[in-house]
Order: sequence, then C-alpha cells, then structure tokens
Amino acid sequence: MKPAAEITHIRAPASIAAAKRSGSSKSAFCKDITTMTKPAASVLITCYNKGILLNRAVESLLKQDTADFEIILVDDCSQDPETLACIAKIRREHPEIRYCRHPVNRGFSQAKMTGVEMSRSDLILLLDADDAFPYPDIVRRVTEVFHTHLEIDFICGNYFMNGKPKDCSVLATGDYIDNYKLARSWCLLGSSPFRKQMLKRVGGFNANYSNVDDMEFFRRAILAGSRGYYLNAVIYSWNIQSDSMSRGVSPRDRAKLFFRTIRFDYRFLPLPVFIKRLASYSVKLLCTRP
Repeated sequence: MKPAAEITHIRAPASIAAAKRSGSSKSAFCKDITTMTKPAASVLITCYNKGILLNRAVESLLKQDTADFEIILVDDCSQDPETLACIAKIRREHPEIRYCRHPVNRGFSQAKMTGVEMSRSDLILLLDADDAFPYPDIVRRVTEVFHTHLEIDFICGNYFMNGKPKDCSVLATGDYIDNYKLARSWCLLGSSPFRKQMLKRVGGFNANYSNVDDMEFFRRAILAGSRGYYLNAVIYSWNIQSDSMSRGVSPRDRAKLFFRTIRFDYRFLPLPVFIKRLASYSVKLLCTRP
C-alpha cells in the first residue's frame, strides 16, 4: 500500500473579485465544500522548492473574475524553508485551497496525477508554481470554450514565455488545432487545459518521460483522436528557470520523445521531413550522454 499523502480540502473557491462585488468581508471562498456543487474547473498548482514565486501563481488565481473553480496545491515534498513558509502562509490565509504534500519527492508527472485524482471537475487547468495566469478572465474564458465546444478535448492558447509573447495561431486551421502544422512546429504548451476524460482515455502522464511528460501525453492523446481548439488569447505566463518544473527540454530528451511517439511524426509529417527528423534524432540520441 502506498504511503498516504497529507491532504487537506476544506472549502471550495470563489474569487476575491467576486467577494468584493458581493460586499463580503471575507477574503474569498466562503462556501463549505460539502454544500458546493461540482466546480466548473479545477486548477492544479504543482510545486517543488519554488519559494516566493508560488505566491505569484496563487495570487493570479485569487484575482480571477469567476468563483466557479477550485484550487488544488500539490507540494512534491519541498525542502526549501522559503517554500515551506510560503505554503504555510497560504494554507493559513486561504484554507479553501485544497492541499496535498507528497511524503517523498515523486516527480513532475506524479505531482500532476495527484492533483487530477483530487480534482472534482472534468476540466483541468495546470499551473506550475513559478508560472501564472496573466489576466483575471483566464479561467472563465477557458471554461466557456469547453462548455460551448463539446467536441473538443483540449485548448491551445497564446502565452508569454519569460515575458515575451508566443503566438500559437500558426498551429490552427480555423478554430481548431491542425495536427499537421503541430507536427512541423510544436509550440503547444504542456500546461494546455484539457478534459479529465481525455486523460482517462489515454492514460496519465508518463513518469518515465518526466522532462517531456506533457508533450508525450498530448501526442498520445492526439494519436488517440483527441481534438484541440485554438483560443486566440494569451492564457498563460510561462517562466522558464533552470530548476523549473517547466524547464527547457534537452536534445536527448527530445530524441527520446521522438522515438517514444514516432507514430505521431510518421502520421502527420511529409515523408521527406520525417526521414530527415529520424536521422537527426538518431544522431542526437547516439551522441549525447544520458
């Protein structure tokens, strides 16, 4: 039997903005979880030694202009005193945020899977502890798209990467993600919102590919028939750090991913491009150290 993680889930969320509009003197999130209906969305924050950057992620959620979502914070056994102090303060000031701490460090993939298992909504929005939602309408806009387009399984939007805007319209044909364009230029963010049912259909994040588990997951999902929607708006602020859960991908990791999901490239790339990529990644895998 696996060791139990510490889990706290007391209240369901509501935004500070909503609390101010209602004239409430409470900071936010005033309804008890036992009386709440299932939230429209679950936002999962995964954290490992992020220090005060975690505050920025949480604050971006507290500023959202909708009350209909829950926040789940998964701490992957952080040891940094600054991070532990931030988490303690957040739990003290915002008991509505559901919390889990892994008894041992389990890695990026398992931290996300723990959050998914705790979630009560079918709509999942991922947020690394050093990232943020840049605008207060992100959760509302994303959930509205999912509710309007029942045929889609995930959403790709534009994002900031270390403050610089990234336009993902190159991936779309009309309103939908074009898998042939995506195969040529992968800029789909690993934290793209998705339906929980998609994850259940194709399996979760693969811990064997912890550095590229999100890319591997979405490639697997697309091969299984999952459909993506392009939301022409900035929905994420991605802060890449050397020790980040959202850090850059090494050439060797990309090569491993290519061979893990080789069917994706073979299916969606022109044959000459596929052969060239096959040769390139073969060299990278052979010439780089594990």
